[in-house]
Amino acid sequence: MILGFCQSGLKVIFPLDFDDVFKTPKVFGLSLGYGVTDSTELFSRIQCTVAGSETFDIAQFTLAGTFDGVAVSEGETITAQFDDYKEWGCTIGARHYIDRFEKLSPFVSIEGGVAHVEEIELDIFTSAGNLRDISFYSDSWAPKISTCVGISYEINKDASFTVESGVGYQAPLNADDADWGYGYKNINNAGERWSVPLTFGFKIRW
Repeated sequence: MILGFCQSGLKVIFPLDFDDVFKTPKVFGLSLGYGVTDSTELFSRIQCTVAGSETFDIAQFTLAGTFDGVAVSEGETITAQFDDYKEWGCTIGARHYIDRFEKLSPFVSIEGGVAHVEEIELDIFTSAGNLRDISFYSDSWAPKISTCVGISYEINKDASFTVESGVGYQAPLNADDADWGYGYKNINNAGERWSVPLTFGFKIRW
């Protein structure tokens, strides 16, 4: 199947941001750290990220036309939905504690690694019928890097609670153009992702 659009009278809504097509991601992970000095530690992290998909508008016909050979009426909006976003990744990094104020210890961190994102296909819905399992991104390995600031609250000498936030970047995913006509082969080239995560953690020392 090669997906094609009638160019005349079609207003395409792409590009869209991650937040336009997916719900807020949920991230679960486990990390292991080693203190190299009293104020600096190295750590590794394994984490899983999931985000449910949402229905969104991708185009609107301003004139009567065709969509993949099917007639559609003027003013009709074409909607779509991706597969759910599923990712797992591994990172390594360093965390430096700036100072200590009674039980509070602010810190900065940087980490980098790689993420595996499962294949993402697209379903398109029109009044004339639906097109399902359209190729968009194939299974992808993507480098990622982030930097954060946070604060640690000491519960006792062996446990603490942490809150951190920062900025993360993940490289583009592998575009799969198998089902797209020539004029739309670049529609899935912007698979990179910027994020501002808010992370809560519980730390145990031994």
